[in-house]
Amino acid sequence: MNYYNISILGSPLEPFTYQSPQNINIGSKVNVSVRNRVVDGVVVSSSKKPDFDTNEILEATEFFYSAKQLESAQFISSYYVCSLGDALSLMTPFSHLQTKLESKSADEAKSAIILSSKQEKALAFLRQHKISLLFGDTGSGKTEIYMKYFERMIYENKRSVFLMPEISLTPQMALRLEEHFGESVVMWHSKLTPLQKRKAMEKIYNGQAKIIAGPRSALFLPIYDLGLIVVDEEHDDSYKSSSRPRYNARDIAIYMGKLYDAPVVLGSATPSLTSYSKFP
Repeated sequence: MNYYNISILGSPLEPFTYQSPQNINIGSKVNVSVRNRVVDGVVVSSSKKPDFDTNEILEATEFFYSAKQLESAQFISSYYVCSLGDALSLMTPFSHLQTKLESKSADEAKSAIILSSKQEKALAFLRQHKISLLFGDTGSGKTEIYMKYFERMIYENKRSVFLMPEISLTPQMALRLEEHFGESVVMWHSKLTPLQKRKAMEKIYNGQAKIIAGPRSALFLPIYDLGLIVVDEEHDDSYKSSSRPRYNARDIAIYMGKLYDAPVVLGSATPSLTSYSKFP
């Protein structure tokens, strides 16, 4: 018999110990019973046989949390003083059924993005720094710089996360991205229908989605080959969660950039004092 410590998703409690005759990988999403209710949990570590009776794991699902997701969750749990189950509940797991499509080059973009000399200089600066602040007035062309950077990531067979405040997720922004990048774009937000979310997740799982745009929840989607994180309007208060766990997605993006060795671009016309003083 094998024994595992399991964090219950969305629970403020410490991990519980369960048993299973199967060998289950760390990070696996499982179904377990808690007070006669079937709930979702995550195997966070193996355990020696405890000196008390344990319930059996009901089922190991096809989903799992990667080592980097587990590490991110540990950081969130420690830094924001919440349970591991709360931190893991932010994240969408990977699937063992996931496949990776052959990567396409940036040629699939449907129209050319022409940058001015100032924009080209700004882009070159961003590419030279792991964390950078793009400080420009509204309408100064920050979005074109982001899109040119996204093109580069596609060329390098990497994927990008484009975070923006919910208020910025307008049909015009979606149309602008989709006109240029076509089916390589996934827009992720709370107003998607269950069918739209399922289709978006299919594109994320099969690797078709090269640019995932959305509010703070988009940061926690299961993305292989993460190459770039852009946090637009980084000063916006909507990046701060008002419910448990109370985190700041901008700060988590900076942490994840270091964890994934991916550059992070913070963009704003009115940057926060923290970002203005810390980042070039």
